[in-house]
Amino acid sequence: MDKVMIVEDNAIQSLMLQEVFLLNGYEVVGIYDTGEAAIESLKDNTPDVIIMDISLAGEMDGVEASEKIYQNYQIPVIFLTSYSQEKYLKKASKSGAYSYLLKPFKERELLTNVEIALLKSKSSKGITDELKSKDKLFSILSHDLRNHISVIKRATQIIDKKFDQLNREDIYSYIKDLKSSADTVYKLTDQLLTWASINIRKVEANKEAHYVTDLLSEIVKDNRHVAAEKKILLTINSQDDCMIMADRRMIYVLLNNFISNAIKFSHIGSEIKINSYREKERVIISVVDTGVGFDTKATQSYERMFTSSPGTIGEGGTGIGLLICKELAEKNDGYIEIFSTLNKGTEAKVNLPAA
Repeated sequence: MDKVMIVEDNAIQSLMLQEVFLLNGYEVVGIYDTGEAAIESLKDNTPDVIIMDISLAGEMDGVEASEKIYQNYQIPVIFLTSYSQEKYLKKASKSGAYSYLLKPFKERELLTNVEIALLKSKSSKGITDELKSKDKLFSILSHDLRNHISVIKRATQIIDKKFDQLNREDIYSYIKDLKSSADTVYKLTDQLLTWASINIRKVEANKEAHYVTDLLSEIVKDNRHVAAEKKILLTINSQDDCMIMADRRMIYVLLNNFISNAIKFSHIGSEIKINSYREKERVIISVVDTGVGFDTKATQSYERMFTSSPGTIGEGGTGIGLLICKELAEKNDGYIEIFSTLNKGTEAKVNLPAA
């Protein structure tokens, strides 16, 4: 339920506005007759939109109050005004207000303006949150790249300068460090390019019907060597006639990421179960492991998507995989869900349209 605050020094007008909003499914979180009182209340009670008269009791008029609200809270404000106050409108337009209504106004006109203000505000907030998330992503990626490139640089410098002084065991150790860092840089760069192609080039999904069992069999085959190194059994349990309507390449990347993560965080000698089944017009594919798991409170956070932890035998990661999975699922009219319990394991699910 969207929350509305009313700032109006005319008591009858305030009650009329309150009744309109309550009858149309809004929650009225406060009625104030001064800008000062309205601003003070925002410390404890934040509405989604504010209806504000330009002429108010107190020392602060509605325009001044709106400017302060916009600077500190970015809450959309809709002004109420009369024809005699037209001199304020130019000033009002620069105060961060979303729109203004001339008194007397119609109920439908008021509600339409409120809905438009809410849509604009939510859209703007979504863009801001996305930009913050991408800033976080690039910050972490640049840090990871520098770390691994530093390892490569340091190891090659030591080998170059002290090659004659190093024994076979030392050289082998440095080569292992080089290989590990090079593998991580390769994966990070590859996943970053995949993510960039989705976002920058706005790649569209080529949706076709595909058998889930065939796709899962291919991914398991491609991961069998990595799983074998940890003696992990990959088991497929999929209905033979289960089909999805999706871009095969995108879903391959998504599911490969799920399975790679499951292998990474699984213990030696454990089993990973890969399941698929149909629910009405949707297909659910899940990858279940009994590995290290993580705190379930973090599963809904973008922070979790940008966090890379070492695997059970120290495998590296990029911290971008889950973000790519989320965006690939959305490109195919689907979504992902992650359920995890610390020290017990994780279930990664993708929900996609059935063919």
